[in-house]
Amino acid sequence: MRIAATITLNDADRELLQRWARGRSTPARLVLRANIVLRAADGARNDVIAAELGTNRLLVGKWRKRSKGTFSSRIGCLISRPTCCRYTSASPN
Repeated sequence: MRIAATITLNDADRELLQRWARGRSTPARLVLRANIVLRAADGARNDVIAAELGTNRLLVGKWRKRSKGTFSSRIGCLISRPTCCRYTSASPN
């Protein structure tokens, strides 16, 4: 059995993630990611986190892996940036 990556949160990171997890105007995907990281930092297994949050364990593993180690340096990984320009309007040139 593989060992899941550990996530270390300082107080400021934990507070920010808890605020995102509770935020009513926070995008749903960011709420889910914040909840995944918070539970993973508390030592929960991926399958348990997935069951609690109603998602699959592969998604949980993906976000655990992206935010492993000291989280302060990776906090931007939770905020998604546009990766595709398919929906952007093209200027008529």
